[in-house]
Amino acid sequence: MKTKNIEEGREKKHSRYGHLFSGVSLAVICFVLLFAGGSMAAGHTVYLMSPENNSYTNLNNKSLHFIYNHTGTLAGTVNCTLYLDGNPVNYSTNITANTSWTVYSNQSWSEGTHYWYVNCTNGTDTESSLDIGQNYTFTADFTPPNITNVRNATPMATTVWILWNLTNYTWNNRINYSTNPDLSNSSWSSWQNNTQNPKIKLWSLQPNTTYYYRVYSYNPDNSSIYSNSSVYNFTTQECVSYKLVNATDTSITGIDHPIQEAIDMICASGGKVELGSGQFNVSKAQSIINKYNITLEGEGVNTTKIFARNYTIVINLFSPKI
Repeated sequence: MKTKNIEEGREKKHSRYGHLFSGVSLAVICFVLLFAGGSMAAGHTVYLMSPENNSYTNLNNKSLHFIYNHTGTLAGTVNCTLYLDGNPVNYSTNITANTSWTVYSNQSWSEGTHYWYVNCTNGTDTESSLDIGQNYTFTADFTPPNITNVRNATPMATTVWILWNLTNYTWNNRINYSTNPDLSNSSWSSWQNNTQNPKIKLWSLQPNTTYYYRVYSYNPDNSSIYSNSSVYNFTTQECVSYKLVNATDTSITGIDHPIQEAIDMICASGGKVELGSGQFNVSKAQSIINKYNITLEGEGVNTTKIFARNYTIVINLFSPKI
């Protein structure tokens, strides 16, 4: 019995110390975690901005911007590395704090889902977007777009607007056009890039002429990936040597100002656009391309006024093409 009591006393004493030790250990652990947590929170300073998490893109490494920011917790010179699918694909030096930093990947990618993150260091300490769970994914889709709703705004005598829509993403766009139905001896329009709703103007057309055209939309990074439409046509109007524009006139094309539309109706050999009385509000420059001897005439400085919003040059003059 005596032996039993002694053993019971030892067990109780051991148990009392054990609980005390466990309590101290728990307090120390909590303190360490709290301290470490504060330190980690202070280091959570790399933020991913673009491409956003779970986003989609048709771009590859030549065009897709990777944008991130670090808030300056790291002292000294900070260098950052972009990781794509776990591989370093861009190393940038002397990254400015509190500034959006834009880089490209030096590695291309295939269609499918990919992930990216950024690590930064000053040579001693590091910080990562992973610290705050920012390991963003994006899905690359290089499927050529569906071209829909190909149309023209009302053709003028020497110009026409061609418009169409794309079902996904933004693409680089242009038009192939000709006076021949098979598009032989064709010309190419200017480009309009990075848009899902292309709108391109064809200039220097022949009056009273039927044109045939096909629109094209290309992947910004790989021009071998593209879509094209069927062949469409339009007929320009007969040109005139005189056109009156009233201040109350509205746009015929729904795009250009009535002054521009009047200029586009004048024959290439020249003519006069007369502006009636009132105030003409112009929001962009009006252009005269490949035309000679065109006169814009009003009814006096106190009667005809042109108010150009945000523009100091109202008329652009372009010499003929060589």
